[in-house]
Amino acid sequence: MATELWIDGKLCDLTSKEVIAMSYGVNRLTDIESRQGYFSNTFNLPKTANNLDVFGVPTELNSTSTTRWERLECSIITDGVYQVFGFAQLQSVKDEISVVVKGGNADWIDDLRDKELTDIVLDEFDHLPTVTNVNNNRFNDYTDGYVYPDIDYGRLSLQTGTISHLLLRPAIFIKTLIDKIFPASDWTLTNDIDTEDLYREMVMPFANNEILHTEDWVESRKFKVHSPSQVVAGFFSEWFVGFDNDSSGDYFDNNNQITLGAWTQLPPPDPVTNFTSSEPYTQVFTAVITFDVPLSDSGGLSFDFYNEGLAEEYVRFQGDFGDFTSGVTYTEMITAKTTGSVVQTVVIEVAGLMNVNIQEIVFYNEPDAEYLDGSLWEFTKNMPPEFKQTDLIKYVLNAFCLIAITDSTAKTIRLSKFDDIPTNTGEDWSSKVDQIEDPTITPKYGYYKKNNVLEYGNDTGDKFMGEIIDFGKHTIVNSNLPEGKKTIYKAPFGLCNRAITMNETIVKAGIDLYEIDANEVKGYRSRSTKPRIGIHRVITGSTALIQLTGATTVTDASELYFSPITWDVLADVYWNTLTAIIQRPQMVQMLMRLSSVDINQIDFTRPKWIDRFNCYFYLSYINQYKVNEVDSTEVELIKLP
Repeated sequence: MATELWIDGKLCDLTSKEVIAMSYGVNRLTDIESRQGYFSNTFNLPKTANNLDVFGVPTELNSTSTTRWERLECSIITDGVYQVFGFAQLQSVKDEISVVVKGGNADWIDDLRDKELTDIVLDEFDHLPTVTNVNNNRFNDYTDGYVYPDIDYGRLSLQTGTISHLLLRPAIFIKTLIDKIFPASDWTLTNDIDTEDLYREMVMPFANNEILHTEDWVESRKFKVHSPSQVVAGFFSEWFVGFDNDSSGDYFDNNNQITLGAWTQLPPPDPVTNFTSSEPYTQVFTAVITFDVPLSDSGGLSFDFYNEGLAEEYVRFQGDFGDFTSGVTYTEMITAKTTGSVVQTVVIEVAGLMNVNIQEIVFYNEPDAEYLDGSLWEFTKNMPPEFKQTDLIKYVLNAFCLIAITDSTAKTIRLSKFDDIPTNTGEDWSSKVDQIEDPTITPKYGYYKKNNVLEYGNDTGDKFMGEIIDFGKHTIVNSNLPEGKKTIYKAPFGLCNRAITMNETIVKAGIDLYEIDANEVKGYRSRSTKPRIGIHRVITGSTALIQLTGATTVTDASELYFSPITWDVLADVYWNTLTAIIQRPQMVQMLMRLSSVDINQIDFTRPKWIDRFNCYFYLSYINQYKVNEVDSTEVELIKLP
């Protein structure tokens, strides 16, 4: 038996005595809580110069090579047949080099291990939540990526008539997220539930405890512009500053918010040059004015902002001509922190007969990342924080009872329904059974000897939940003398209950995020930290309508429901095979003579027929198959109903 171990494109030296054993599984039913991959024992390579070089000579502690810490592409070939295509990792070096190999689901799981939902690029869906944009996206489907459902976030209960579009928040479709996760890590996904209506309707509504802007957004709203010199004539005059440079040297206007132009004096009533923004946000405006006063005289001088609105913090300048010395250059700074309002330009007032030489003015801003209603909605930044991509995938796998089949060579993943296994084309493995040892038959194993519980991580502090504690919970009852109960899966989401709202006239989904605040622009004070999940459906001709102020009249409702994804409903539709196995579990562990071709072509979605038992089995696990030795391998089979 000729075995080759390739790591990082290099053929490794092997010894005949060292056994490399691989275990294979995708959904081991003795451990339903997790998803498995392929992994080896920790095996040793001889400490040759060639093998040390494979891992960047890890004995050289001052080496700049990072290979010793990396996941290195790995393949194991036996008699010309690929056994494993995955990655190898160095464990330790002493007299020998200790290595472990992983593949299958372990490959993509490891690729995504540290990635969160906030790492998914969703820029294409970012938008200004204007009344037109909100109204036009209330009845979207999964092809649009996001939708504005009718959700009471705690501010609709006393509303009557039309409501502000700013009281609604967008929800992202789960399919949109899943479809983006795998390609971002260079995996191609085939999903058997892509055509399932329930999957296409599944959304994650906004439920964070804060709304934020990205650093890129903050940077994109910055400007720093320059004003040319100007003699400001006195006699109680008022001047609007002009700007001549927003693009060269140290000056910029990242979002084209500054209109360049000349200095102007009242009249006209409005400045020619100004700052304008298409959205509200909090920022600090600063102007640095360099000037001199040719002659001292009576009168005054002030530097101010024009149309600053309601400024939280304001530092302006006022001075008397007598305070200045002729021929001396002075520099003064004015600042204003505004929320929602805009500073249009800098205004200079001269009270008296004196002229003032303005040498230059530098005008710039510092935007705040705080979100204001009506500002750009950024999906990536407002995904649930510290929510792993693998946890979302795991929810989808469990909700629809899927198994993930991986081809690491082709970098493909297929999500396949477990319920399809009994009717898939079977394989006869009767001839592979090793007759030298009787199989072990276990009618009670793992958690299947208990009552098995599926539940959601609901926000019990949400006022819309009322006194419901076990919202969406389901127990798969083992009638064969169950030994207690076990939660086999708890979703990282909470469900959204539905409650009466809009002055007790209609029923809508509710998420308890807002406390009513006198300052409605900044009234967001979240009570919640739990991500939510729900099913979005457009109800045509509904009587529970929400009309938006300033928008066209609608005749449909954009509803969010929880009932289609409670665990009892999901189990009834997608868990038939697994439920039958849980309720009448029968596991057979036996030795089999598996070849390198068997391992290369292994298919967990196809049932295995065994003549001895006259029935089909689900291939649950292959335990420690020796890739470089001819030997029997323990195989774990679960009888299919």
